[in-house]
Amino acid sequence: MSNTFIFDAFQATTAYRGYKGDIAKFLDKLNDGDDLESFEQMFEDAIIIAAETEVFAPMAIVGHLQQVMNKVCWNARKLFNANNKPSVVWGSDPAEQSVDDTGVSITNDNLSQVVDDDFNALFAIQSNLLACLDDDGYMEPLYYFTEDEVQPNGDWITVTKCTSFDEAFTHMDAVAEKLRTQQAATIAERIAARRAARQAA
Repeated sequence: MSNTFIFDAFQATTAYRGYKGDIAKFLDKLNDGDDLESFEQMFEDAIIIAAETEVFAPMAIVGHLQQVMNKVCWNARKLFNANNKPSVVWGSDPAEQSVDDTGVSITNDNLSQVVDDDFNALFAIQSNLLACLDDDGYMEPLYYFTEDEVQPNGDWITVTKCTSFDEAFTHMDAVAEKLRTQQAATIAERIAARRAARQAA
């Protein structure tokens, strides 16, 4: 176990679909260590290749740090909630399972500090990488958590920018509740449709 969510969070992004997942997989091919120095070097190597081959825009490589930080927050929330559950639920230990999923084993008293340390580390990496690039585009500074939303014209814009873990936690709770409500409604609709089909048969 480590005292950072960063490495497991990054690995989780390699399973993302679409453009974000493609960038993560590209980065992961250059992954050659499990420390922050190697992590930063992975991004540096990716930027060099991207600049030479145009496989991705260098700024898009740097932008993936926000995806990692977003996942850091989701993983920290998962561990926080698991730590608050009974030690055994249906024969399994939620906290132990979350430790396996996030790569971090800490109490909730120390969790915010670890997230703050991860944010500061990723912010420093972002600053270092941007200093190596030409000033040909603006990039938002790293946030603790962001959420993008697709517009009617197909463009994506950032609609949420959280500047602390507390703010991110509140927003993630709202997102999770919305997803739970939508899932429950979908399940109810499917069961109602099955019952209607049985009655019509």
